[in-house]
This record gives sequence, C-alpha cells and structure tokens, in this order.
Amino acid sequence: MGLFGKDRHGSMTVLAEGRLFCWTLPNFSKYPFQTTLDSDYVTSFKKDKFHFHMTVGPRGDVGFYLHYKSPPIPKYSYNLQNAVGETMRQQTAHTIPKDAERCGHWNMASLTDMKSFLQRGGSDTLQVMFSFDDDTIKLEGIDDTRVTWIVPNLFTKKLDPFTSPGFSVQGSLYVLRIDVKPSTGEFVLFVFCRKGTLPSHSIAVMAPDGGLVAQLERKDELGAQTLIIPRQALIETMGRGQMEVVLTVFKNANPLDFFNQAGAANQQMTSAQPKFADVGNEQYIVFSDDL
Repeated sequence: MGLFGKDRHGSMTVLAEGRLFCWTLPNFSKYPFQTTLDSDYVTSFKKDKFHFHMTVGPRGDVGFYLHYKSPPIPKYSYNLQNAVGETMRQQTAHTIPKDAERCGHWNMASLTDMKSFLQRGGSDTLQVMFSFDDDTIKLEGIDDTRVTWIVPNLFTKKLDPFTSPGFSVQGSLYVLRIDVKPSTGEFVLFVFCRKGTLPSHSIAVMAPDGGLVAQLERKDELGAQTLIIPRQALIETMGRGQMEVVLTVFKNANPLDFFNQAGAANQQMTSAQPKFADVGNEQYIVFSDDL
C-alpha cells in the first residue's frame, strides 16, 4: 500500500542513476481489463520525482504513462522485456509539450500479444526498461537547414529503433531514426514524418574523430530516403563513442513543391494537436510512436 492508500505494483530498480530504470511486474497476466497499475516513485537525473502507470483498457489495449512532477519532461524511450531478455519494439516520447506533467502511449500493445510475449519467456514476469535519453538535436541555417543529431555512446543504446528528439523544419515536424535490419544486422538511418513531404535533403554520419562513416547524397525528388550502413563499418569507426548525424534540408527551388509541402505541413500541424486520455482521475497527453 502506498501513500494515501494507493496500491503500488511490482518493484522499481535503478540501473543507472537518474537515467535507466526497470519496473518489474510479476504475474502480469492476472490483471483483468480496466486495470490501472502504479509504480513507486523514483528520481530522475534532474532530481525530479516521477512514476509510471500501466493501463489495461476495456478492449485489452495496454497503455504506458509517465507522471513527472516538475515539467518539462525529458525525452524518454522504453521497451518491454520478458524473462529470457526478448524485447518488444522500443517506443519513444520524442516531442512532449514543455508544460506537460503527464504523458504516454495509450495503446503500445494488446493484452493478448503481451501474454504471448511472456509465455515465450517461460515466466509471467514483465519488465519495463525505461531510459531518459541523452541524445541532442541542434538546428542551424536560414535557407538550407542543418540539423545535427548527437548520440553519445551509441552502442549502449537500444537501437530497435532509436529516435531523435522531434524538430520542426519549414513548418513540418520530423524525427531522425536509426533501426537495425533483423535479416542482415545492417543499420538503417532515415528521416521520418507522418504527415507532409520531406524536402530534398542529404544525410552524413560522422565518427568521433570527425571522419565520414556513411553518406546519403542529395537527390532532387522530395520524400524520405534511407541510408544503409554496414554493421561492421559503424562498429569499427564508433567503438563506444558518439555518433553524429548531419541532416541538411534544402530550401525548395520549385515554387509548386513549396506550395505542395506547405499544404501538407498545415495538415500535419492541425493533426499534431495534443490528444488526451483519462487515467484514473487525471488527463494524460497521449501519442503513438510516430508524429
């Protein structure tokens, strides 16, 4: 029983002070529909108190939420892990309103999928692996925009996928994302935008010593492009050092392209207004792991 009679579920373990946490929930399958689970409070690297909620909705949708006592909430990522270390795809809160105290993903998985996932691990214990990320994003330029994404200690991160903080260019919201191809182990780097069209752009991946690891040259056509990086090339040049990604977004030269993009950007900004869900007696900003 927690403070003021509120039940706390499972146990919280600090794996890296203020940054990395594990919420362990034994006997997860026992929880019925329309259940809300609460973790104990812990302290972030900013010395702020926070805790987690997990909900099982009336249709078996499983949500994960964060209550952070002193906004702004730092960017965070999390994934679910079973007893044999198998993980579900990582989710990231990359674009959080600065005044938000509560936010989360309302439907990260179904209860049926969660039970199957735990059965594969041979145990009914669920672990939520949660991290306040330490990557940064910087924008420069007036016409052409240079976006620099720095990821310290790349290979200590879970890259399934790893997503940058959100950023706005020419009125549209984007993220950079690095993922791993399961079939080959190659890394895939790309710019992601759910609404709108990405302008002409180039991508360069830089090693800690400033050397070029991989590059995607500018193409004239609009739209997302992917940069495939051989696994060994990235490991050999990065080691345990930081990865620097330089994205250059070029100003559209074709007026028709500009108006097409502007219309799509307006649609995106309208659809990107915060959505809310009730968790207990409180409202939480909710999002899926896109934009």
